[in-house]
Amino acid sequence: MRKNPNKPDFLKGSGELRTKMVEKGLTYRDLQEKIKNDHGYTVTVSAISVILDDKLCEFVRDNAKIICSDSQ
Repeated sequence: MRKNPNKPDFLKGSGELRTKMVEKGLTYRDLQEKIKNDHGYTVTVSAISVILDDKLCEFVRDNAKIICSDSQ
């Protein structure tokens, strides 16, 4: 896993699912192939990385909710 030095402290750290994948020796590419084989759909490795980052996803969702409520 790469580290982003510009990532704010509150977004740093690995989630439970990412940690489990590392413990089992699974890579993003393994997950990408499983999705492609099972569903015929390709998800990019960069998208998988972001999707598995629970803190980042929650941060983005929270900001989207704020923007939506501010624009009304």
